[in-house]
Amino acid sequence: MNFIKFSVYRIFASVFIVACLSYTLAVFRIGSSIWGDSHYYFAYTRSLVMDGDIDFANESVESGFAFPNGVNIIEKTGRVANNFSPGTGILWIPAFAISQLVVFILYEVGFPVLTDGYSLIVQLFVGYSAIFYAMSGLFISYLTLCKLFDKKVALLTTGIFLATTQLMYYVFVDPLNSHTVSFFVASLLLYLVVKISGQKDGLSWKDAALFGAIIGALSLIRNQDVVLAIPSAMAILYMSREKTLTFFKLIFSGFVASLIIGIQLLATWTIYHQLNSPYLIQGQSLNWLSPDFIRVLFSQGNGLFYFAPITAIAFVGLAKLLKDKRAVASISLASFALSLYVIAAWGPEIVGGPYGSRMFISVLPFLMVGIGVLAHRLRTIPGIALIVVLTFWNIFQTLQMLIKW
Repeated sequence: MNFIKFSVYRIFASVFIVACLSYTLAVFRIGSSIWGDSHYYFAYTRSLVMDGDIDFANESVESGFAFPNGVNIIEKTGRVANNFSPGTGILWIPAFAISQLVVFILYEVGFPVLTDGYSLIVQLFVGYSAIFYAMSGLFISYLTLCKLFDKKVALLTTGIFLATTQLMYYVFVDPLNSHTVSFFVASLLLYLVVKISGQKDGLSWKDAALFGAIIGALSLIRNQDVVLAIPSAMAILYMSREKTLTFFKLIFSGFVASLIIGIQLLATWTIYHQLNSPYLIQGQSLNWLSPDFIRVLFSQGNGLFYFAPITAIAFVGLAKLLKDKRAVASISLASFALSLYVIAAWGPEIVGGPYGSRMFISVLPFLMVGIGVLAHRLRTIPGIALIVVLTFWNIFQTLQMLIKW
């Protein structure tokens, strides 16, 4: 047993090291780890640590790191618009602060390093922390699967999802984005719900506080992920013996979550003097009456099932699981359905590759459960062949996207 545990730790540690090396090579090839959306997330981190505010007047025009969509000054506040949520940038602060301290020390002893918060050392270490979040999410997903299946199945399922989904790209190439941290927190959510489902006493006050903190963090990272709270809370209430007490505990969870979500409201008010969603303030829309399910599931630009067919296969397993572990299967299916509805209602953005279906990363921990049910079939020769094909399909689409960009 101890040998198995040691081997699992060594596997995850090895993947983490390989991912850090792969990411480092990508950064040195490009010359920076800050590109695309990461400009906006990193702006929160740098501004909070270096300036003690969320005024992006300097970050938005910094040479080599300027906001890619240009600078939009909000008339009411005079501040630079940033419609990206602050949660990701906040979670990067520990790595930024520690690496920036190292940079200051190196500068004081005579090394020619930048001390403005944009040095390559700081960029790399923030990226390494993002990889750590992703790998922690994978490890937590493994622990969750261990509660439902045997350890070999759990490890195999975790590896399959890393190899055949968007996780590969965001772990090995572009971790400096919101998706690594949202995956980490979503993994925590599923682990906690499965843990609570196995407790005779149901939801404790401690778990209620943790549940609220996780929901708040999910919302602070990617606002739309707040919908994941609904099926989890309903399942916790349904499984409880003392439903009235559990209901009040969930109210407490909501209070804890609202405290964290309040950070988003404070940031939005500071920048815009409004309390609406920053995405809606900036002109994006949600078409609730006409969601485009075909585009977000099957198109070459956004299709989750097109990019990662393993996620479609997962539904076969979840359907089977409804017979034995109805609560977990129902939570997983409902979480996906709600996320799908929100994403499908969002305005079209055809990008392709792992970036095209990136919004589904928060529900990958829930879909892993379905593959765990089918793992015994995936250990056969046809199953192994399928995984190899899907892995190469993932790599091919990722390379195609990178070449196009």
